[in-house]
Amino acid sequence: MKIIHDKLVKINKNKYSLFILFIIIFIFWFLFTHITKHEFDDITYQYFTYDSTKRITNIKDIIDSQYYMYFTLSGRAIVNSLTQFFLMYDKVFFDIANSIVFAVTIFLIYSFRKNKENNLLLATFIFLSFWFFCGDLYRSFIWESASFNYGWQVMFSLLFIKPYFVGYDKNKSIDSNVFVCMLYLIYSFFAGWGHEVISPVVILAVFFYLIYKIKNNLNISKFEIIGFTGYCLGTAFLLFAPGNFKRLDVINVLYSQFDIFPFSKYIFALSRNVYFLCYYTMPIMIIMFLVLFYSMKKKYHNNSMVKDYRLKLYYALFLFLFSSLFPFIFMGYASSIIIVPLTIMLIIIERYLDYEYINSHIEYCYIVIILLFVLFVLQGTATIYYCMTKNVHISHEFKLVS
Repeated sequence: MKIIHDKLVKINKNKYSLFILFIIIFIFWFLFTHITKHEFDDITYQYFTYDSTKRITNIKDIIDSQYYMYFTLSGRAIVNSLTQFFLMYDKVFFDIANSIVFAVTIFLIYSFRKNKENNLLLATFIFLSFWFFCGDLYRSFIWESASFNYGWQVMFSLLFIKPYFVGYDKNKSIDSNVFVCMLYLIYSFFAGWGHEVISPVVILAVFFYLIYKIKNNLNISKFEIIGFTGYCLGTAFLLFAPGNFKRLDVINVLYSQFDIFPFSKYIFALSRNVYFLCYYTMPIMIIMFLVLFYSMKKKYHNNSMVKDYRLKLYYALFLFLFSSLFPFIFMGYASSIIIVPLTIMLIIIERYLDYEYINSHIEYCYIVIILLFVLFVLQGTATIYYCMTKNVHISHEFKLVS
């Protein structure tokens, strides 16, 4: 048994095993994306917002179209520009790019782990969590127009926030030359100008990070300040777009039927968001709380449950709850926004996970992960086959087809 145990541990830490996993993820995601035809917004965004008979053919057309949209329909100018840019070309370019983005997103979440050793089981768990519990994975990472709004923006924001985690984990300030800082400022600005259910969560996360540093007399680098400033500016351009307020008026009219007593429509929106959060992510939520409970129990046992540890724990849970529930303020909801709290839960799990416990029970972990991965392969293969032979499209979450 010890020989098998050691072999499994070795496979789990093998970098080539990880590489193979991400190749499999890329191939499946390319096939999912490639068999998905253009529909709905994909068709609309190929034309000017204000003239549905005139096709978008160059960058100037995109700028003109998005200028009109910014003042009349939506503040997501960067997202919509990316959409219209890719729609000018053959869809295969998006299929490849989207597959890379999805694989990179999984890897980025995996890179936030506390234990930096290679961990095949953890990376597979993160991927399977997206497959089974990501709400509407079709809108988040397969359908072209919608994926720019959700999946791509999550990746951009993870790339933005990654340097803060690196500096925190290494317990040193991030420092870079002026050129790098300026590049980061530009990137942060465009990353912040993303999606209204993602950018505020990132701002809050970095804001509390900076407050923590100030209260503990830790050095805050210019790189961190510049990045935060750029991201906030980008988010301001997103949230305060004139088109957003016009769209909010439409939403208010739609929800007027729930305006029975003061704040009743907001209570309805909050209840709905809580329900769907539990409906889609309950298994991951249970795992997260079990990991946190085990972590706290271990700290108490060692008499080292210090105030700083509790503070960081409260910080993580607050971000999770905020990301899950705050869209009720503007009564917004789409099952695809589950990607945000799910990402936070996965980061919490991998940062509080007891890796020694996993290694000591690695046989059982392999059994569970392999069974779930086989289920994914069966579902994924059946989806690809059915879509290609029956001329239908992928419908919703991990269900096969409509």
